Parts: sequence; structure tokens; C-alpha cells
Amino acid sequence: MTPMMEVRWHGLNDRIARNMPCQIRKIRDMIASSRHRRRAFDGSPLARRPLVRVVYLDESGTSRREPLALVAGVIIDADHQMIAVEERLEQLVRKHIPEADHENFFFHATNIWSGTKYFKDRDVWPLSRRCEILHDLVRIPSQCDLPILFGCCPRNRQLTKSSGAPIEESERDAVVHSIAFLECACRIEKIMRQLWPTEVALLIAEDRPIVRKTLRQVQSWAQNKTVPHEGEEREYLPFRHIRDTPHFAGKKESPLLQLADICAFVIRGHLNERRHNRPLYDKLRPMMVVHPKADDESSD
Repeated sequence: MTPMMEVRWHGLNDRIARNMPCQIRKIRDMIASSRHRRRAFDGSPLARRPLVRVVYLDESGTSRREPLALVAGVIIDADHQMIAVEERLEQLVRKHIPEADHENFFFHATNIWSGTKYFKDRDVWPLSRRCEILHDLVRIPSQCDLPILFGCCPRNRQLTKSSGAPIEESERDAVVHSIAFLECACRIEKIMRQLWPTEVALLIAEDRPIVRKTLRQVQSWAQNKTVPHEGEEREYLPFRHIRDTPHFAGKKESPLLQLADICAFVIRGHLNERRHNRPLYDKLRPMMVVHPKADDESSD
């Protein structure tokens, strides 16, 4: 793993709270203060039950020309945040998109930035107008208190099968994506254990048939209590909080995947050192639970 790709975890428990960056303490405190006490119809306290955090995942860097594959996740409290976030996305559609095109419209960061597909008419959609949409999208995690995590894998990473034979080039795309997915999932498991130890997480990913089966196999392996787990992630394996199988949907069917899409696009652009990306990244960074190590060193 190159220095650019190394990451440094921010402590999340009370013992090292004083050493945490201000934004991570803010995330923890906001979450703690937003809990609602629920009661039954007769006014008596409800029996405690595990709450569900839904994590929306999307990937960036799917082209073989890209040096890095990345999976980003946005954690949402389904009970208290989901409706508000959906409404915020709908507001942005009404703000930026002509009314005749509202139905079934969804934002896709690559198309917005590159001016393709819906945004291909540069006279109607100049770069300044498209950038305004991107900036509004990257503000949502901070506006709605949504933690962001990511995992990544360089495409030039040496990959071998269990037999020691090299991975076939036709298999590389699915394998690289699965490594990025597992890294992101392990970080989700970690934050669940540290911030929400009585809750569970459900993963919903952008549906991409070429990797769907592989990701289900990876998560099943990571949840299996009977197999030995090795490597850097073994501390958080098997998963205790990530439950069920990963679910797959398109952005039309699951609109909150649009947030994972913009996060993956912006974080990958930052790791690839694209200068135009910095203003967008700076708006996401306060809600990122883990930062690239280079970010921390530059802020020291």
C-alpha cells in the first residue's frame, strides 16, 4: 500500500476522545444528542431492541484505466434520518432540474462533472452550473449528520489465488472491487462496535452484475464464525453488527445511493490528487470517519 493510500484511524472511544479531531467528536456528540426516547401507546418505555443503520455503498474507478478502485459508504439512521435525506435530494432535483425531467431523475457525479448523458448539452449545462449541483450534493452529509467511510484498492496490486497462481486479468475487476468493499465493510463494523454497540447494520450497494455474486461471497465469508480470518482486518472479523446479505439496487429504486455515489467520486478524485476536486472534498471531510494519512500530516 502506497503512502498515499495509507489511512489513519481517529479514535472514537472516551479514553482517547481528547486526541480526536474536532469533527470526529462532533459526529459522536451529534449522534448521542439526537437519540429519541420511545414509548408505547400507554406511555411506558418500549423494550430495548437493536436499531438498524442502513449503509449505502457505491464504487468509483470501475474503468480499467483508473489506477484506483474505491467503495464509499454513507451511514444513515433509518428511523430518524432517511426521510429527511430523501427530501433533501428531492429539493435539489427541484432546484436544479427542469420540472419536465423530475420524474425518475437521479444525480450521477461522473455525468455531472464530465458533462455527459443528461448533462451533455454544454450550452444548457456549462461547467459552472454543473459544479453548483456537485457542491450542493456534497453538503448533504454535514447538513444531515451522516458519517462517511471508504475502502480502496490500487489496480496494480499484486493479486494471487489461494494456490499462488496469479489472478486472471478477466477476474481482476471483481477481485479489486471486493477488496475495496471488504476494507470499507470492516471500517463499518469497527464504527458500529465503537459508536453503536447495540445496533446492527444493513448494506445496500449499487447493483453491478459483474461483482454482485463476488460481494455476497465476500460478506458471507466475513460473517462466518467457523473459518479462520487473517490479515489486517481480522480484528473486526467475523462481523457481529453487519447482518443479512448485501442488497443491491439501482439509484432510481434506492435514491440514497446518490449520496454514496458523490462520496465515492470525490474521495477517489482526492486520492488521485485531482486539484479541481479539493473544494468538493473539503465539504465532505468533516463527516469522514477515516481520512487518508496524508490529510492528517498536512494539517499537523
